[in-house]
Amino acid sequence: ISKQRFIIGLAIGICAIIYYVTVNNKYNKMIVNGISKVLYDHGKLVFYIIVPIAVMLISFIINKFDNNFLIDYSYAFQNHQNYDMVKDYSFRYSNIIDNILNVIRYIGLVLIIYKAKSDEDNFIKVLIIIMLLVFVNPFSATTIAYFIASNVYYRSIEVLFNPFTELLIVLIIINSINKKAVTYGLSFSLLVITLLGHVLSFDDNENGLYTFYIEGGKEVDNIKKLEDDELEAISYLQEYMLTDTLTDQPVIISHSSGIRTYIPNAYVLFTPRDQFYPHTRLNEEFYQIAKRHRDWEDNSNIDYSNTCGYINEYGVDYLLIRYWENSEFDQASDACTFTIVETAKFKVKAVNK
Repeated sequence: ISKQRFIIGLAIGICAIIYYVTVNNKYNKMIVNGISKVLYDHGKLVFYIIVPIAVMLISFIINKFDNNFLIDYSYAFQNHQNYDMVKDYSFRYSNIIDNILNVIRYIGLVLIIYKAKSDEDNFIKVLIIIMLLVFVNPFSATTIAYFIASNVYYRSIEVLFNPFTELLIVLIIINSINKKAVTYGLSFSLLVITLLGHVLSFDDNENGLYTFYIEGGKEVDNIKKLEDDELEAISYLQEYMLTDTLTDQPVIISHSSGIRTYIPNAYVLFTPRDQFYPHTRLNEEFYQIAKRHRDWEDNSNIDYSNTCGYINEYGVDYLLIRYWENSEFDQASDACTFTIVETAKFKVKAVNK
């Protein structure tokens, strides 16, 4: 946990303790009642204008002065489907079926905001507006990622679009137009789209509703949550370590997060956490050399000449790498390692001692 987050958490904790200890104090009640009155009288000004502007201003400050923080304005426009089980609602990375559903979703949102009359409707309306202005706002992405987590930003939109709200969206569209033809037409269209989306998904068609997840899951063990090739590489490393003469804790560079589960006594030099939090990296240059190189990243300006120097400096014993992703690291490490086994996707290497 970073120092800043610890201090913020500690400050919030102290404030909470002070509040609950003095909750019955008359001055405390006056303050709480005063804040409540301000929010009640000026709620729209606070939550529609002041809070969104404050969040966007904090994003600007972080992007301007914290060069080590990875999440900038461009993060909002990335295809988050590449690394998480989420949908794209921006129309940029969605297929035909998803974009048809996106049109229906946004029509429903507009109608919910426009048609809100009762207290219940207005509550949902306010929730939607605040989500759009604060949590789903591209200019708020950095703040949300900095103080909460990077995935909270792109997952926030699923507060707006989920099975429960989408049912509400369908109902509001039907009730707003109030014609049998629209009711039957929309219901039939959704039925056809859903069935077609399922069929195309299992047929490996890119226009399926969840083709990406089925395709990716075919190579993953349902119980162990790892690819078969990944499990095979870890197994080979386990067997080799049983015959090795190491007396100290083994140090491993691994492109498999499963290494921490199956070889818990090892020290993993770089972990998946380092991808999102630069301050946790032992050495930035070495991290860039040794990390997984994903398709959507630009890894063209990396100097691999210090590869073996860093491997020896940090006492690395083994490498478990996806050589087809980071072939440069694989080749650069050949000078100080030897290959134990090579599978379809992984190489297991031991460092020359």
